Amino acid sequence: MKEKYFQEIYEQIDVPKEDVQNSIRNGIKRAEFSSKKKKRSLRGIAVAAILLVTTITMLSFSFPSFAEKLPIIGTIFELFQDDEKRYIFDEYESHSTYLNMTKESNGVSITFTEAVYDGENITIAFKMESEHDLGEEPFIEWDTPQAIITAMFSGSQLIKKIDENEYAGILIFNFEKGHHPDTFDFTWKASKIGTFDKEIDQTQLINTIEGNWLFELTLDNIGSQTQEFDNLLSKGEGMELELKSITRTPISTSFYTKEKVSKNLKEWEEENWSAVIFDYELKDNLGNEYTVVTNGSYGNHQYVMNGRFMTTNIAEEAKSIIITPIATPWKQVDEPGRKYGTGIAPARESFKLDPIEVQLD
Repeated sequence: MKEKYFQEIYEQIDVPKEDVQNSIRNGIKRAEFSSKKKKRSLRGIAVAAILLVTTITMLSFSFPSFAEKLPIIGTIFELFQDDEKRYIFDEYESHSTYLNMTKESNGVSITFTEAVYDGENITIAFKMESEHDLGEEPFIEWDTPQAIITAMFSGSQLIKKIDENEYAGILIFNFEKGHHPDTFDFTWKASKIGTFDKEIDQTQLINTIEGNWLFELTLDNIGSQTQEFDNLLSKGEGMELELKSITRTPISTSFYTKEKVSKNLKEWEEENWSAVIFDYELKDNLGNEYTVVTNGSYGNHQYVMNGRFMTTNIAEEAKSIIITPIATPWKQVDEPGRKYGTGIAPARESFKLDPIEVQLD
């Protein structure tokens, strides 16, 4: 499942021939918006899947036809649950802030229904209705608030077509490790909605509708607790993964890592490696297995990156968690018929590093 998902994400990447390594990490414009705002290299492998969201009480929708498409019990977030476990929404219902804020411009109405802020992420659920067809996979272009630019690790938007001219979506802002305020104020302003032409140019929106959708939000931090670590390492194949900290909130668990890949590995040249992407397996000492959603990586050095991944709450009875890093080298490939850039494919089979067992507080 993971391999299929990675390939789906990489098929969306436009990779210019210059500076391939940075292009891979910055190329997922459809799923990730933060690389345009911060001058640093982001691994966006999982940003399209990015996670952390809010589930809430029953909604009182202003559009009855739209409401009929949503689950009888639950909220927008249940629409994004799938068999491949790309997202984790298990604990959001009792911690979300109900919004029901609607803005309309040029025949398109966007309603923020609910949101949650836990010091690690801000996630906003929304619905969208239009007088015109916005396509199967519309993309919203907006100005990222300065407060979020300063604190942001990565981000994404998920949009699903529910019916003719009706959509449900989620906006996700993942923050860097560190202290974040008890109350977060920010302004979100969307200016354009369109689609990407996968066959011609995946970086330019087409069939766009311009408008002004302005929202101002204030969200309270629901709280978190962080456990720091020293010298918790997994090594192998010229690679090293260090666990730096774990942050637990009422709705999720975040893991912060440092990823190192030796620049002396002959495979960079012999197998034309362009990047190494890390995924993870998680289980606790009780045998429970956990869904993992990676939030990407960033850094100023090609071979040393800071990473972040997330899962649901760890079982209260668990005394330890076992983390198994999975490395996948990727390379650029030529694709017949591709008009812009090059394609991406695994350079070799994914392989596991030694597991790390972490004692939990």
